[in-house]
Amino acid sequence: MKSFALLIACCFLTVTTLFAQSKDEVAVSTACAAFQKAIIDGDKNALESLTLKSLSYGHSSGMVENQSQFITALSSGTIDFTTIDIT
Repeated sequence: MKSFALLIACCFLTVTTLFAQSKDEVAVSTACAAFQKAIIDGDKNALESLTLKSLSYGHSSGMVENQSQFITALSSGTIDFTTIDIT
């Protein structure tokens, strides 16, 4: 019985270690969620803090925007995301 309990404990520790996220992974995930929310909300301040001045955003139509154009389009409602599915 002790061997079985030890086996279960080892399996549990192995599984939790395999699926645990590192600090960096959590930070990236948090930043992605904040960026997604800022895009949907058109939050100018959040978009400015989450993007770089060197941003180059390419649309599927071929149009390319810099950071200022990208943020202005979202915050003014010219481009309006209602949902974003990240897969």
